Amino acid sequence: DCGFYSVNLPDERIVHNLEHGNIVVNYNFANPTQVTELREALEDVPLFENWGIARPYDKIPDGQVAMSAWGRLNITQGVSPGELGVFFESLAGILGPERVTC
Repeated sequence: DCGFYSVNLPDERIVHNLEHGNIVVNYNFANPTQVTELREALEDVPLFENWGIARPYDKIPDGQVAMSAWGRLNITQGVSPGELGVFFESLAGILGPERVTC
């Protein structure tokens, strides 16, 4: 299901989400304030509810956000609300062999 997760999800499930045209927002924040900032920024992205999934991911450096869509990747240092919005507007539901909302 789409949504904001505070626990890691298996990569296999995430690949399935990408296949459906979903946007995956991977984050690694030691600072809980940054987690809250990211959650609030995603609440302001209308497409996140139906096309987005966010999860903590410790395989990226602390402080990074890695937004991914099928075949696309954008990495930011910290939370960048503008980049989140543009990434969703440009790619949500467009890429992937299947296009299925959450």
